Amino acid sequence: MLELLDELSGEFNIDADRVDVLGHFMGGAGTWNAIHEQPERFAAAIPTAGGFVPWLDARRILDVPVWSFHGSADSIVPVGFTRQIFAELTSLGGNMKYTELEGMPHNIELTAFLYDGDDPDRGFITQCSSDRCDRTPNVWDWLFAQNRFDGRSEDIMG
Repeated sequence: MLELLDELSGEFNIDADRVDVLGHFMGGAGTWNAIHEQPERFAAAIPTAGGFVPWLDARRILDVPVWSFHGSADSIVPVGFTRQIFAELTSLGGNMKYTELEGMPHNIELTAFLYDGDDPDRGFITQCSSDRCDRTPNVWDWLFAQNRFDGRSEDIMG
């Protein structure tokens, strides 16, 4: 995927400061892997029902704006994967929003990709890992407001 992105960037006029990555399930895991592999490349990421494997270094993605969604009743990918990376990025002061969709199963991609603000009555509440997180409630408004180098540490990008 990263090689394809390089090729497309060379062929088309792509704003390199606004390249985002998102995906569901295996695509969600791929989203985590992509930002871990090249954190300086992406303006933002939206992984849904995908896990950040615990042996990867969360410090590499500390500054990438991430909004992750996971259903609390997911029987395919344990919600603990997302809870774990959220806890780790919270302890590091990362830039991650996490919306756990109470009672929802694995197939939450439509709910996530159409998210337009929290609904406490349904148990849909977004948490932020630090005060650095953009609190925009609509997922697409949030995504399109991100820029690759806004608020990122110099040492991560260097």
